[in-house]
Amino acid sequence: MPRGRILELKNNYGIIDTDAYKVEHEWIPFRIEKSMLEEKEGKQYIKYTDEVEFSLSQSQGVRDRDIKEATDIRFIGDEWKYQERIIENNAIQNIRKRLSEYNFYYPILDDKEFVDWLEGNNFQPRMLEYLSPGIFTCKEIIKMQAGKHVDLDCIDAKFKIGLLFVIDRIDIEFRKNILSWTTGIENAYKTYFNRIRIADDGHDVGAEVISEWVAKKPKIAKLIKRARDKRRYRGSSDEFDYLTDENAVPLLDLMEQLELNELSELITIFYDVYSRKDSIPDILHKMKECIGFISDLCAIRNAAAHGRSILPTFMDPDYNGNWDLEFDNVEGRCSVEKWILYDLLKKKWERMELGDYSKQIVNTLYGNPLRRAWIELNYIYFYIIREIEKMSFKLFVTEAEWFLSKEEDIRQQMSGVNLCSLRLSDMGNTTLGVTAPPYDEIAQEAFSVWELFEGKYR
Repeated sequence: MPRGRILELKNNYGIIDTDAYKVEHEWIPFRIEKSMLEEKEGKQYIKYTDEVEFSLSQSQGVRDRDIKEATDIRFIGDEWKYQERIIENNAIQNIRKRLSEYNFYYPILDDKEFVDWLEGNNFQPRMLEYLSPGIFTCKEIIKMQAGKHVDLDCIDAKFKIGLLFVIDRIDIEFRKNILSWTTGIENAYKTYFNRIRIADDGHDVGAEVISEWVAKKPKIAKLIKRARDKRRYRGSSDEFDYLTDENAVPLLDLMEQLELNELSELITIFYDVYSRKDSIPDILHKMKECIGFISDLCAIRNAAAHGRSILPTFMDPDYNGNWDLEFDNVEGRCSVEKWILYDLLKKKWERMELGDYSKQIVNTLYGNPLRRAWIELNYIYFYIIREIEKMSFKLFVTEAEWFLSKEEDIRQQMSGVNLCSLRLSDMGNTTLGVTAPPYDEIAQEAFSVWELFEGKYR
């Protein structure tokens, strides 16, 4: 069995440092099991030894990824150690702790007065998500980086809690844009399919696609029924022959019933039909090439649609539970090299003389499903939408350029941010120069795709 050493223990999980996989000091997570716990004098401890043996297992759906984790942990060291397991159940105290950790000011009040103060400053429990690495820099790191140059105990050096409300509103605006831009892609794809449903030889490809799809996937029959009911007993039904085939329906009406994730099936069937005709249109070929992007777009669209904050997930430096494992083995431990954008982006950063680090930058983007979807959303607009719906493309560029811009204007200088007209950069430099601020990272990732098409989007 592979061997390693316990690097770190938390209340519910630990990290093993191992040399068992050809690279030194790789980190693998494992879950704390109940069998590892021991009670002493009313306190709970994790009982362990530094040296361990373990099995390497695949675990699905960890932060929306499939990762490798250590299981069947066997403690093989000579000396037993005990780490107390302390879980803070006081929600108010947890809020104070988090505010303090990220250098936010709060007054010294009893619990009830503190809750009133939070409510008076528009704080909601969900805003704790923004108090996380990537969005802010923790006080300890600021001290190490800034040294004596910053007095973190000074009130003026602390963040004001009202900033969390602003960031929450920016996150909401970002989600609105994500929804609008993914809907734009969905509508453009459907418009294109309706446009090419009649082939150059007059053949109704749309009818063939529907017939083939329902034969392969019977559940499509339910969508067809709903689509047929749309025009039932309406004069517009005279424009289509509903009688010759029980699955006969206008393609546009059927596409209205489809979810975003079902577009990949529609692309595949259209592609297969045109392949048999040996005349695949260029745009359809591009759609098939990018077909894997659809499921990624579903992830970011669903996060936006269901009210889940997306900025913390975008910026989470620890999003990938196998980050250390894959960072050291970009080629061997992940599928980033199979990504369509891998070579394009890697070469871009290689031209900036970043060398092998270019692969790790791309892996950082690829390893986070929301960041990957964000890159792919921008790529689809420039690679596909630009050619099939020019006005939708121009609107996307205009809206995205404004939302991602960071020029200061008189409005901001004179009276602070306008909550009714927020840009990403209105959150300010929350990382205090220790790392790139979130608005800059998100914008630069989008613009890195735009630059691949430089001169083609005006």
